[in-house]
Amino acid sequence: MLHEPGSKVHYAWVIVAAAFSMLVVSGGMISAVGVFVKPIAVELGASRGAVSLAYSLHMLSLGAACFVFGALADRMGVRRLALLGGTVYGLSLVLTSRSRELWHLYLTYGFLASAGVGALWGPFAPLIARWFAVRRGLALGIVYSGVGVGTLLMSPLAAWIMAKAEWRTAVLIFGVAALGVNTAAGIFLVERPSDRGLTPYGAATAGDGAVAREGDASSRTWTWQDAFGTWQLWTLVATFFLCCLSHSTLMLHLVPHATDHRVPGGTAAAILGLTGAFTVVGRIGVGGLADVLGGKRALLIALAAQTAMSPWLLATTEVWSLVVFAVLFGIGFGGGFPTYPVISREYFGVTSLGAVFGLQLAGSMAGMALGGYLGGALHDLTGSYTSPFLVSLAAGLASIVLAACLGQPEKISGPVTAGSRLEGTKMEVEHIARRQRAASRDFA
Repeated sequence: MLHEPGSKVHYAWVIVAAAFSMLVVSGGMISAVGVFVKPIAVELGASRGAVSLAYSLHMLSLGAACFVFGALADRMGVRRLALLGGTVYGLSLVLTSRSRELWHLYLTYGFLASAGVGALWGPFAPLIARWFAVRRGLALGIVYSGVGVGTLLMSPLAAWIMAKAEWRTAVLIFGVAALGVNTAAGIFLVERPSDRGLTPYGAATAGDGAVAREGDASSRTWTWQDAFGTWQLWTLVATFFLCCLSHSTLMLHLVPHATDHRVPGGTAAAILGLTGAFTVVGRIGVGGLADVLGGKRALLIALAAQTAMSPWLLATTEVWSLVVFAVLFGIGFGGGFPTYPVISREYFGVTSLGAVFGLQLAGSMAGMALGGYLGGALHDLTGSYTSPFLVSLAAGLASIVLAACLGQPEKISGPVTAGSRLEGTKMEVEHIARRQRAASRDFA
């Protein structure tokens, strides 16, 4: 059954809409936080590096939370975790708006907010994988494009609010909005199609290549222990780490870099919002492309587009060139994200996808943490963004090399199961029998 009785829309798309909405209000702040760096630093009398450390702590904690909650989702289900995480995130922003010291910022945004977001980011990938037999890349692209839409909305909105009030008011408004939207949208999440008497979207019409074929890596039953023992998974983790180190350096410091070159703060925030808009284009477009070309090829395209923008931003000081950067970087930066769960599904199936993708998210957040902090620290040390942006370029090039080294999913040695051991024993017995028959013929 592809649709609910009396409905023309498969409930899988309701799941996509609910998850998308939750990431708009809970993920957009990750990139939009760049708008707050300078005003927070001025009010608290801190350096940009010290304020950027809150972002770095947030990313590190978010990585750990994505892994933990992704693994828990494989056992406990997504809905309860998402409702809890959405509530924690909203409350954490309310508390962040009351920060009077740097350590307050580190505690509320650096640690507490990341726990809330982690309960969404990690579990949503296996949830979508269960609901879609086809167009997984497109569905994942739409869901995670919520982060880009959030950036598009929150960056200029924060700048507008701060022009009339202060940064605390903007953060408080975002926290209250997160509480309301996350609670309302989380109610619509359903663990499995069978819970509503449905089959996954496209299951009845899936053709060659849309579903796992016998013998493919994804058709085997992988535990997280099996997957963690493969070099392919750790290559994905390292690729995601370097990719995110590269783009976080640019994203977090785009607004400070622009305003340092006399671009008005409101204009710089709007350009950051434009970047968020084109991450939506990238995530949906490249996510859909992954359904056609495969995850690896789509990832390489996105990484190349993202990396090419590091030297561009280094030489960019005019508004028009910053707009060009926002468009092209947004597509590359946004397009890479949905390819990782697609590749993970191609390599390791869906059984332990929460833990497998959660580990990759942990690597990605570590990269974002390091990139964000290095951008501020190297600026404080050198007085310019030349060194941080060159580090971004080097990390991007390294991520392309690693991604290119990934093999084909069907060539991964599958996990050893009771069934595979039995099959191996049967093959060995048949081989011995053939040798005995051949020996008998020779003797005769």
